[in-house]
Amino acid sequence: MGIFILLTGTGTALPNCLSLALSDFQDVIGTAGAFFSLGYYLLVSLFTFGMSKLHNGTLLVMLLYFLAIGSLMLLLAKKYLLPRNK
Repeated sequence: MGIFILLTGTGTALPNCLSLALSDFQDVIGTAGAFFSLGYYLLVSLFTFGMSKLHNGTLLVMLLYFLAIGSLMLLLAKKYLLPRNK
């Protein structure tokens, strides 16, 4: 049941987020949305594949994997998304 709720939320939110993000690209919104969706699903597939390769039957690997992904996302956000003070 939990996976159903998660996937329903993602399936509902992703097109809405894309339509807001691509509001300035009305002439190519279908193509741009397709590329953004492709990138999203490629990342999800990559992270799932990584977890499948590291899985050894314990929860410790999953915890460390999620910690590593979260840390990487935090570092990328600090570098590319947060404003720089000069």
